[in-house]
Amino acid sequence: NGACLVPAPRSLVRAGHELGPWLVERGVTVVSTVPTLAALWPPGSLARVRLLIVGGEACPAELVDRFAVDGREMWNTYGPTETTVVACAARLHPGEPVRIGLPLDGWDLAVVDEAGEPLPYGEAGELVVAGAGVARYLDPVKDRERFRPCPALGTGRAYRTGDLVRADPRGLLFAGRVDDQVKVGGRRVEPGEIDAALTALP
Repeated sequence: NGACLVPAPRSLVRAGHELGPWLVERGVTVVSTVPTLAALWPPGSLARVRLLIVGGEACPAELVDRFAVDGREMWNTYGPTETTVVACAARLHPGEPVRIGLPLDGWDLAVVDEAGEPLPYGEAGELVVAGAGVARYLDPVKDRERFRPCPALGTGRAYRTGDLVRADPRGLLFAGRVDDQVKVGGRRVEPGEIDAALTALP
């Protein structure tokens, strides 16, 4: 089965709130976006949407309550750029924890402590990803720092995401970061780099 791909104009994506009415005008039935953008749309904007996929940043429970309704599936996807790009996903339901899910085919995930040892269900640890789309950095030093062997997954190359998660049988739950990085509109922001740049100003 095929469908018509309808790329949204960049100007509408930047404005955010104007994209909702545009979806209605175009009769869009499947949407993939970041939660920040979806939060700007009135519920009627998704009246014809049967599948809403969010990712790129944490999804608030309020958004699930608003958009995961009868006749529409809502999925949360997870995968940093370094794993090009979706490594796991979870279907979302109102009133349930917002999970990032279980690994997709071709991917392996582990929740590990600082020493790289696997942690049991319920304990927070760093998410490590291995599999089909694991990338590389052009900087060999950074590459060695973030892409390492992972005995817990039985692989010689895995990406240490810096994301803290907890595992349960139904999927992973995002629990924060090992550093102070934040996501804004799906883009990584390093407060330490901003602070250093501001400090360097005359």
